[in-house]
Amino acid sequence: MPFPLRSVSEHRNDRAILTARFLFTLERTMQKSVLLRALQQEIRRHDFNYFVDQPPSVAQGGKGVVVPGCPACMKRINTMNQFLDHLADDAMPALIERLSVDAKAE
Repeated sequence: MPFPLRSVSEHRNDRAILTARFLFTLERTMQKSVLLRALQQEIRRHDFNYFVDQPPSVAQGGKGVVVPGCPACMKRINTMNQFLDHLADDAMPALIERLSVDAKAE
């Protein structure tokens, strides 16, 4: 069955709808890329390393102790599982909260 002939205005409406859908899809894609970039930056900011608790350290003449954990948060962490829990339970929810507050402000 052949396609029915349509008027020029109907073609323009279709083009406008397709353009609007494309722009909406493009905006969602950009939002996803911005979100992904923010998540990557936050994960990279945290590190399973060592930091001085209650500086200065004993080596510097103080009473501070070098402990394992996340230097960005100054949180004591002893295992990789605890570090992953820290990212999932502490870092990511805080980032999502910050991003939602920023989005509401715009």
